[in-house]
Amino acid sequence: MLEKVKLSLRIVTEAFDEELLDLIQAALSDLGIAGVSNLDETDALIIRAVTTYCKCHFGEPEDYERLKQSYDEQKAQLASATGYTDWGNSIVLTLIAQTFTEDALKQQIAKDTERNVFCEVSSIQASEFAQAGQEGLKAEWRVKVFRYDYQGERAAILDGQRYEIYRTYLGKNERIELYLARRVSGGNAKN
Repeated sequence: MLEKVKLSLRIVTEAFDEELLDLIQAALSDLGIAGVSNLDETDALIIRAVTTYCKCHFGEPEDYERLKQSYDEQKAQLASATGYTDWGNSIVLTLIAQTFTEDALKQQIAKDTERNVFCEVSSIQASEFAQAGQEGLKAEWRVKVFRYDYQGERAAILDGQRYEIYRTYLGKNERIELYLARRVSGGNAKN
């Protein structure tokens, strides 16, 4: 990979090899932190992301912001792509964003916008269940999604059931945990 990075930077000398090797390792580590588990150094997309990272961080490039944005986009795509992550047992979560518009009478009309993302699902711990109960909620699931897939939505659908997202937690490897619950009414959870 070193030779490909040097070629993209138009470097023909070996004087910068150590620095470039450090940048390559930093890029691979950064991709790993983002959740990319398939770091095959012969894969064209991995090479492209590492090369962009190196262009961004070698010397003081005039187009740093553009290169940084490009690398971040490549990293996000790899971290959510099938075959590059260990999210093999993922299921689909529908995130629901709510926006409001005014009708002719100046009344606020709510509109739900849905979009699907992949997630990992796990059960709620007893302490979480008790804490949510104090807020009138029945905590049911903890789901992990890629952090850039979550945009502040307050509701979600999992396996056909609508839930409130009552709490979030930014976890490891660019994942965010969403805690799902249903509102309790008279001792029963509302559907």
